[in-house]
Amino acid sequence: MIQAGIMSMIGALLLTVGVTLALINVYPAAFLLSNETSLLPGWSMWLVPAVDPLCYWLGYRFWMYGVNKYQGVRIDAGFIFTRGC
Repeated sequence: MIQAGIMSMIGALLLTVGVTLALINVYPAAFLLSNETSLLPGWSMWLVPAVDPLCYWLGYRFWMYGVNKYQGVRIDAGFIFTRGC
């Protein structure tokens, strides 16, 4: 494992965010854009920069919906003490 003090902040972000996103996206993109499957035409790869922010925005809205609906953990204290150890 690489020590945090050795690497600069840019290097750490590149390894933790950049490489992770690249590895997550390479196989679906290769499958959709390969000539063998031809699910999408070749020009569709130029739509990726437009679709990516849309997917990010949808994920963000879904996350914020969950955060706004969250009411905390509800613990029934009677259940804990009546159950026995």
